[in-house]
Amino acid sequence: YHVVTGSDDAVLDGFTITGGTGNGGPMDANYGIHISNSNDIQLSFANCSIIRNMAPNSTPGILIQTSQDSFINFTNCEISENQGGYSSATIRIISGNVTFTDCEISNNEISEGTGGILIESGNVVIERTRIEHNTCVLAGAGGITSSGNLFITNSVIAENSTFAIDRAGGIESGRRRPAGPAGSGARSGPGRGTGRAAPCRPGPYLGRRPGWPTGSGPGCGPDGPSP
Repeated sequence: YHVVTGSDDAVLDGFTITGGTGNGGPMDANYGIHISNSNDIQLSFANCSIIRNMAPNSTPGILIQTSQDSFINFTNCEISENQGGYSSATIRIISGNVTFTDCEISNNEISEGTGGILIESGNVVIERTRIEHNTCVLAGAGGITSSGNLFITNSVIAENSTFAIDRAGGIESGRRRPAGPAGSGARSGPGRGTGRAAPCRPGPYLGRRPGWPTGSGPGCGPDGPSP
């Protein structure tokens, strides 16, 4: 079952979302929060705790799959102590535009996938947010894996772990490269690492929305940063 299924123009403020167990079919195997809509929507989560959700075979915390003109915002939220299984991440962003501001994403554990955030496409902004102590046990990245556009400002990404010898402890871009020493940077090997994102370049979201980055820039996408 899911704890929350999103709808358009909703605001969830001050709630604890916990106890979600994804043990159903392909679209019911995930999440404390599931947001899926082909239309343009805007959703906001503020002062929420998304904790101790489980998905044995998929995404335990948040799954987002929306249109390119949808905006999902998380402000002052805690996403922690969630557990997931194979081919998953604590937060999986398939598509859409997502912001995390003043959030904490910590102490999550995934068997195989990404301990923190998996960005398959879309635009993701991380501001004044801590992403730390997340773990991928068998194979995958510890902190963030991104093939989309990623913008990070004034945030901490630290002490994330992976046991895979060719995956990143901190940030892993969509373009695979040989692993560096453990904890050396965006492409750290087994163990722990921190990472950095490359600057933005002018992009299609210029002027689209107040406060939205003025570029689609490489972030940690296929042309992302070197260690």
